[in-house]
Amino acid sequence: MREAGLELVLLPYEAGDQSLYPLPQGVACNMTLNEHPESHIVFRALKGLVSKWTWKEFVAKDRFKALKTLNHLINRSSRVRHYVPILKRMLEKEVRENGQVPVIYTDRFDALTYAACYLKRFFPELRVVTRAIGYDIYRERYQNCYPPLRLQFANMPDMICPVTEVGTQYLIKEYGIPSCCVRTYFRGVAVSAQRSGPGRQGELRLVSCSFCTPIKRLPLLVRSVAAYAEARPNLVVYWTHIGDGELYEELLLLAHELLDGIPNVRWEMPGRFNLDEIKQYYKTHAVDSHILISELEGLPKSIMEAQALGVPSVATKVGGVADIVNENTGIMIPRDFSQHEFAAALDGIVSFRDDAVREKIQKYCEEYFSENNSRKFIDEIFWRFCNHFPV
Repeated sequence: MREAGLELVLLPYEAGDQSLYPLPQGVACNMTLNEHPESHIVFRALKGLVSKWTWKEFVAKDRFKALKTLNHLINRSSRVRHYVPILKRMLEKEVRENGQVPVIYTDRFDALTYAACYLKRFFPELRVVTRAIGYDIYRERYQNCYPPLRLQFANMPDMICPVTEVGTQYLIKEYGIPSCCVRTYFRGVAVSAQRSGPGRQGELRLVSCSFCTPIKRLPLLVRSVAAYAEARPNLVVYWTHIGDGELYEELLLLAHELLDGIPNVRWEMPGRFNLDEIKQYYKTHAVDSHILISELEGLPKSIMEAQALGVPSVATKVGGVADIVNENTGIMIPRDFSQHEFAAALDGIVSFRDDAVREKIQKYCEEYFSENNSRKFIDEIFWRFCNHFPV
């Protein structure tokens, strides 16, 4: 991008005290959005309550849902109001110093995107492109199936780029967004030159990797693994969960309660790993299957990370899972699976132990979910809006 004469500036927001990865040459970072949080709860609530966007919701299609989840609506409106003046000053400075309006890209179809879209009334040449990954697509991911302000801003981005085809079709059908303004671009990962090996005969090694949040249904996973192992006393079942989050301690207690008394179960919950540590785990440990039983998903990156090292997945058929798990890369089970269906999937996953099968999983990941997806996204989307020509 730098060679093409384009400047890239990152604008982290809601990142707290998290440190940034080292940036490549030619990429700048502006922390203004992150350094000015709206921290006073009362003031934030008042700002959201008097917002015109809040009041427009009360006469819109979702007005009854808005009233039922008023706190979420007020919070979303206050965030948009918070971002608007900050972004406006940035754009004014850019126009003043460089004589042009930049393209704004957001990584979630959320409050910051709404704020950027609102600024089009002051900057008619402004182009807004946003990703959409999962929670920011589906009504079902929100309380009372109500995504605050969505109907007001759904048609305002110049391009929305969901990470799954399921998400693309949902946005078109649910919100009436023109199909020309929504285009699927898969995310990607680096495919390793190494492969994770399978477990040995007489054992089954499972890995789950996610935040410990309700939507991941990890307590159900613990109960399902316990029932599976109890029914197969001659099979040693290993389960590792990588990740932490709001339900970590509760999950830890449940695992002790349900799994410690089963003699053929070995389990561990080492907490959060960074990406390099996740890769290293797969490289240095035998893994028969990655496992994911979420209630809803976008396009799970944890499945990509497993596939990048040749590991198959057992996953619920939700969201964009069907875009990445098929008969050659793993086994899908219904969202509301029975214990019999869960057990059948784990019994069947051992058919993926052959190294030639795992090599095919890696090749599938490289073909459809490699880092080249980012290059395609940049070539087809950023060039289009930076140079103002159709693709």
